[in-house]
Amino acid sequence: MTDVLTKRSYLHFVYPDWKSEPGLEVADNFQLWHGPWKTFSVRFVDCDDKFEFPQAALSASFDYFKKLLRPANSQNSSSTWSELGDGGVNLTEVSSYEFGVLVTWLQSGLLKTPQDPAEAITACLSTISCADYLQMVNLAKYVEILNDFLTRTLRENRMALEKVHLTFMRKHELIFQTKAKSIGSLVAQAAVRPSLTCHLKSKVDTPAAAEWSKVIRHYEKLTTGSKAYSQKVMAESLSTLAKGKRRDKAFLRSKIISRATHRSTSPSIWSNIKPEFTASGFRYRPT
Repeated sequence: MTDVLTKRSYLHFVYPDWKSEPGLEVADNFQLWHGPWKTFSVRFVDCDDKFEFPQAALSASFDYFKKLLRPANSQNSSSTWSELGDGGVNLTEVSSYEFGVLVTWLQSGLLKTPQDPAEAITACLSTISCADYLQMVNLAKYVEILNDFLTRTLRENRMALEKVHLTFMRKHELIFQTKAKSIGSLVAQAAVRPSLTCHLKSKVDTPAAAEWSKVIRHYEKLTTGSKAYSQKVMAESLSTLAKGKRRDKAFLRSKIISRATHRSTSPSIWSNIKPEFTASGFRYRPT
């Protein structure tokens, strides 16, 4: 099987606890893709070459191929599929790169992404769309892993999220509101802190503050340019503030209980407590 991922430099993330299906270990799944099985030809939208894949692996990993490769005399057979042709299938909605990323993950648990953070986000979003189109059996697990990867990516590179990513998600809105809803929420959450601290962007004159001001301006452009994204960011911001308020109430309650328990000790520093609004929500500080 041709490696379609060798054209660029990639970061590798291995998840050793990964399983493709209940009871099916990584080694077993690797054998499924590389065993002496009957193959099926697949042609992708970005190249004219044919790629041969084991029918058993395709059917086990993607419901799309499971339906496509049913015997001709069975119900819902592939005899009327428009994508079929010349002894294989022409996937006009899938690139060889996207399929290569999915197959690599399916057979080894290895997630390959470009080193550039913005390109990595693009790759993650496009492969989710591809996996949904092909009805990948383990789509939920794949989304879970990408959610973890994108969380770290946006935490370390806050300006990696770009307008093109929001446009792509809006174009494929259905999947990012259902099966990949966690990714849609994550992208909105990335703008919460910049949105809540926008009033601070010009009040402190330090290198760190100047860098954070760039982040604030970056997300201001994104929210200004997309009404749908702005609404999602507002919803996530309100949720964050509500969680912070509940957390601080619990913190205050624990301090009050602690104070009541230790009345015989010296006066508590929490004798005068008032709420203070911060970027992450309400905090209770001693006066």
